[in-house]
Amino acid sequence: ERWLVKKLGNYIPDAYEKYVSMVKAYVLTDKTALHVKAVQTFVDVYKVKRKTGEEWLVTSEMAETHLQDVYEEIVRTVEIITLTNLQYCIILDPCDPTTGKPRRGTKKLVRGEVSF
Repeated sequence: ERWLVKKLGNYIPDAYEKYVSMVKAYVLTDKTALHVKAVQTFVDVYKVKRKTGEEWLVTSEMAETHLQDVYEEIVRTVEIITLTNLQYCIILDPCDPTTGKPRRGTKKLVRGEVSF
């Protein structure tokens, strides 16, 4: 079992506890996001239940910084894609806006001035 201590100040572990590592927060901007994967089922800091293997993006709209939880794995930092009014993009396996889950085998056409 692992814990993440988020309190400000010094922390002295008990005799049965072991220091594993210091975790630094990722700073999110309007041009970057974090691709995150759940290592096991848990409720994240945004109060969303994540199942083992589930992947999602943490954007600057959700928080200015993100502190990796014990049950999260940072897959990579991704750049936000911005389209002009003359560009378009076809997204394979887009996420359902109501559930946040990917709709496998479908495509979505995105046009115009938009960022995602």
